[in-house]
Amino acid sequence: MQVFNMDKMNILYCFDNKSWRMAAVSMESLLLSQNPTIPMTIYCMVMPGTKHHGKFRKIIKSHKTNVELVWREINQNENPFGGIEFSKWEPTRFYRCISHRFFKDVDKILFLNNNTLVFRDLFYGLYNTDISDYAFAAVQDMSPINADTSANGKYVKEFSAKYL
Repeated sequence: MQVFNMDKMNILYCFDNKSWRMAAVSMESLLLSQNPTIPMTIYCMVMPGTKHHGKFRKIIKSHKTNVELVWREINQNENPFGGIEFSKWEPTRFYRCISHRFFKDVDKILFLNNNTLVFRDLFYGLYNTDISDYAFAAVQDMSPINADTSANGKYVKEFSAKYL
């Protein structure tokens, strides 16, 4: 794979009032792992009425980096997947499929699941990879984050209890 030069990293999270804690923990791990000299915009596509916007701003501010937060509530009528009867998932699960409709000036965005913990700088190893010949790229899950018996699950639980 070829690597090309980009000057900024765009990250996408999609969540609601049920999953905001996981997204906050993931965002904290992202900010702890990234090179602070690389500018970053973190896009949050959320259900209407999702709270805790201030907590996400506080997490970003605590790192004193050049990170911008874009908070976008997605109304039910804006989500073409919102009323699909066959899906047992919340509408936020499908937001990643429509982010291009709301952030038209973004050429490339890395979607991180709310349960993703980041332990390495993503800019050079992943984000800066040329995928221009593909519609999208993906990576395999590495570890269950919800399990109290896993190291990642314990980290999430401890971080959430301490900071959130």
